Amino acid sequence: MKNIKSLVSLPLLLWVVLNPVSAIAAVYAGTVLDAKTRKPLENAFVTLGTTVVRTDFKGKFIINGSGDKLGIRAYGHTRVDAPLSRDSAPIILAPFIPKAIYLSFYGIGDKSLRHAALDVIQRTEVNALVIDLKGDRGGVSFKSSIPLA
Repeated sequence: MKNIKSLVSLPLLLWVVLNPVSAIAAVYAGTVLDAKTRKPLENAFVTLGTTVVRTDFKGKFIINGSGDKLGIRAYGHTRVDAPLSRDSAPIILAPFIPKAIYLSFYGIGDKSLRHAALDVIQRTEVNALVIDLKGDRGGVSFKSSIPLA
């Protein structure tokens, strides 16, 4: 009987020691607002570990999960990682206006063109790349194990 208790206790002890406190599921709630207008952001994505929820029309969310931070993102806004907190302060997302340049499937596959595009991003206000992964004839500029690629 003593050996059975030891066999049961050992895995439980290992689990408690090896799993951080943040791995225990908890409930967090908050509000996501636009930085410029201070209006609620509807349908923003809030993640905690592998759990994802969307904000309601008032920008509010409730998420139940485990992890070490909240990830918040919304279309047209920058992404924010927020520390886990029971604080009721709103989470603010700044608007993001993409200023992109286009690279064809040939352009992204060619090292000199790709580096030139990345250099433009470093030197100017361009902050995004639009990349065509497949050419007009279905060609791709990278090796793929997928036969239909």
